[in-house]
Amino acid sequence: MSSKEKGFVKDLIDFYKSSTNFITNCEKPDKKEFFTIAKQCSLGFLIMGSIGFVIKLIFLMINNILLS
Repeated sequence: MSSKEKGFVKDLIDFYKSSTNFITNCEKPDKKEFFTIAKQCSLGFLIMGSIGFVIKLIFLMINNILLS
């Protein structure tokens, strides 16, 4: 094996070790924390979706005005 391949394999092994260390040290969120995160994510999706919807409506009106 060349030195490049050895470095790549060493990087993969280091990544595997750090990933397993991260997973074993993680804790599951409790019920209250989970629902807080779920509410915040759904609120973010709702806000971003409504912003996108409003922008789409504005551009549809502009295109209809320009093309008609």
